[in-house]
Amino acid sequence: WKRNSKKAVLFAFCCSLLYASYRSTTTDFEPLRIGMTGSLTLLSAEMTFYFVDTINMRSKVLNTNKNFFSMLADIIKYEGLRGLTKGIQASFYGSIIYGFTY
Repeated sequence: WKRNSKKAVLFAFCCSLLYASYRSTTTDFEPLRIGMTGSLTLLSAEMTFYFVDTINMRSKVLNTNKNFFSMLADIIKYEGLRGLTKGIQASFYGSIIYGFTY
């Protein structure tokens, strides 16, 4: 359990999100429907542009004058594709909660 606690929490969170998504289509409770719509919309937008923001932040922190594609190539070369998705879980949870309440 100790080694898989992170995966178990993520699994439980995803299952509850899927169940809430299903219930939002079958219920007349409008705040749930609107909340799930906002949540899924913001989540899809965040996941689409997360890697662009990652490259932008890395170029600012490194204080280099590299263009977008050379910075992208460097990240993939030294860290692989996982380098583009570091920290995406925090963004994932935040987007869902913010989108639901907005």
